[in-house]
Amino acid sequence: MIQLNLFEKIQTLFDIIKSSRLFIVSFIVCISLITIMFLDYKSNKKVNDKLSRENENLRVENRDYKLLRQVFGYKQIDDLLEKARNIKGQKRDNTRSR
Repeated sequence: MIQLNLFEKIQTLFDIIKSSRLFIVSFIVCISLITIMFLDYKSNKKVNDKLSRENENLRVENRDYKLLRQVFGYKQIDDLLEKARNIKGQKRDNTRSR
C-alpha cells in the first residue's frame, strides 16, 4: 500500500466529500425533475381527457348534422342554419341596445 502524507489524505477526503455532495445534489435535482414531469403529465392527462370528451361530443353532433343534411337536403338545412344565426344575432343585438 502506498503511504500518503497528511495533505494527500485530506485532499482525497475532500474529493470524496465533493463527489458525494455532487451526487446528492444531482439526486435531488433528478427527483425534482421527475416530480415536475409527473405533475405535468397529470395536468396534461386531465386536459387530454377533457379534449377527448369534447371531441367525441363534436363527432356525434357532426354525424347528426350530416344525417339532417342527407334527409332534408343541403340547401334546406343551410337556409335553416342561416335563419337561426340571424335570429340569434338579432336577439343579441336587442339585449345590447337596452
